[in-house]
Amino acid sequence: MSKLRAQATVGGQPAGMIIDGDPNTFLLVGDQRAPAREQVDVVVSFPTPVAMSGVVMMPRQNHREHEGDIRNFVIQASDDGIVWSDVARGELLSTFEPQKIIFTHTLKTRYIKLISLSGFGADKTTALAELAIIYEGPKLGDNGQPIEYQRNRSATPDIDEGPGPKPAASPKPKN
Repeated sequence: MSKLRAQATVGGQPAGMIIDGDPNTFLLVGDQRAPAREQVDVVVSFPTPVAMSGVVMMPRQNHREHEGDIRNFVIQASDDGIVWSDVARGELLSTFEPQKIIFTHTLKTRYIKLISLSGFGADKTTALAELAIIYEGPKLGDNGQPIEYQRNRSATPDIDEGPGPKPAASPKPKN
């Protein structure tokens, strides 16, 4: 996602650890002593609309008890960051494995929001190691721009065009 120059926020605060590509860093929001679990909204924004067909969520990897695992979720999309529409909702497992959520159709949007509605048991926190989109746009170069593929010829025609016909086999001499 770094090639797409995404930014992630929770409650308006930077949350880049969920899009840094490192499953060892994570977001942990909430307070176990709070009377109830709060809904957590994670917003990922892009400078221009991005084509995507889903997301992959990697739960926190360093807690044996799965503290903060998301159970029920909603994923929303927006073109302006103000008006949101649901693109997926469901229930996740409490696991260390990445979980893929596929949208019903490919969409092109500037903002994607993960809403953590509930966790497991009495846990009142939300944790997430990574949130990655399943990108459906053109291949991107190092500068974030689409790669334009062109055929380049080498100095050797047999590499460009492949080997020619195989020569006929010579008969083996008899001894």
